[in-house]
Amino acid sequence: GKKGKDTMSAVEDTTAEIIPPPNTTTNNATATTTATPFLVSLLAGGVAGTTVDVALFPIDTVKTRLQSPQGFWNAGGFRGIYRGLGAAA
Repeated sequence: GKKGKDTMSAVEDTTAEIIPPPNTTTNNATATTTATPFLVSLLAGGVAGTTVDVALFPIDTVKTRLQSPQGFWNAGGFRGIYRGLGAAA
């Protein structure tokens, strides 16, 4: 009941004091928030997009071959599942 609610709010208050928000530096009495540089965000997005393409491209190729009217093995089976990745990435 009431005891559990009070305990939870006490834990949340303590956590907020211990862990500062992201991108925040604390300098004694002042806290400043710094923005992530555009180039860093751009590169991070590019790396993330490429990683997703490399990881999911073969899965999509297998799915497409499974749906083929020719059948999975006649459509190529597992051969060349990375063929065409360069154009997609």
